[in-house]
Amino acid sequence: IAAKPLGARSVVLTDLEENLPLLRHNVQKNVQRERKDDDPETIHVASLDWTRLETARAVLRDKGPFDLVLAADCVFWPKLYDPLIDTLEAVVVSSGGGPRKAEVFLAATHRLDRTERFLRRLADRRWTATPCCEKDHRGTARSANTVIWRLTHSHLSPDHDHSMMSGVVKEGSRIKKEDHHDSSL
Repeated sequence: IAAKPLGARSVVLTDLEENLPLLRHNVQKNVQRERKDDDPETIHVASLDWTRLETARAVLRDKGPFDLVLAADCVFWPKLYDPLIDTLEAVVVSSGGGPRKAEVFLAATHRLDRTERFLRRLADRRWTATPCCEKDHRGTARSANTVIWRLTHSHLSPDHDHSMMSGVVKEGSRIKKEDHHDSSL
């Protein structure tokens, strides 16, 4: 919702079907609080179930392509890592349509080693996760427990060196990006 007053022409919010009534309610409450020129018709709500890739295709067909994908608090359940990554790949590839690709940013709070496990799974699937946003919009240092990651896929990046694979290793309670050579690529 915050992307709209920051200049997004159109915003699509997604969740499981059973969560859409609350999501719609939140859109209505927040749009009323924003500038008068906010058009609620440019903030869309759509059903998206990562375990059913056809829902991603439907969102892309009806509302896409997308320039930017923002995801937050969605890497807690390990059984959903691959479905989430499949969905991201579908959105990034389908939104590319040439030299421009959708950018992906994911905010993740480190809990029970789940973020680290998700980042390792991303690396296994040829994605790179780069931490960004060391400070928030007020210039305050970000939370040590929540990180915003810029996600890129090596197969989808024409300038990526395919001989290098990005990985992540846990170092104490911090995540560190590490490049290592993988001769199997």
